[in-house]
Amino acid sequence: LTVLLMLSAIFLGMSIRTRQLIYEENITQARSLFNSILLTRKWNAHYGGVYVEKKNGITSNPYLVSPDITSVDGTVYTKRNPALMTREISEYAASEGLFRFHITSLNPLNPGNSPDLFERQSLEKFSKGQKETYVLEVQGEQAQFRYMAPLHVEQACLPCHAAQGY
Repeated sequence: LTVLLMLSAIFLGMSIRTRQLIYEENITQARSLFNSILLTRKWNAHYGGVYVEKKNGITSNPYLVSPDITSVDGTVYTKRNPALMTREISEYAASEGLFRFHITSLNPLNPGNSPDLFERQSLEKFSKGQKETYVLEVQGEQAQFRYMAPLHVEQACLPCHAAQGY
């Protein structure tokens, strides 16, 4: 009986430690992904957005003033600013079954970027100086790790966001 109790305690301890390591790995991966997206957004903003050829199925960003340009040969290009680029990358990742992310604000330009409860609470914490938030949400047998960190408004962001009072 003593051996059984000792083995049970060892396996319980290993199980708890394994769960803790997995949770910590989720945080590390989320931070890495966030920093990659942040760097990609900075690159895009540095160039004032990037233009892509407007082919079938590609629509213009309705939140930009004059998002389209036409080249001398008649090809139409439409601007992908950091926000739309980020959304499209998220859609690609989600379609591959990898992950998804969402940009939100307490004052979004796009109503589709309104925060859910976790995001709203996180945004309020960021306004008080917190650097990041994360939680493991479990609904039934589904678990979802959620991570959030603030995007700070920089000079390159102002052409699109100055009207919001930033």
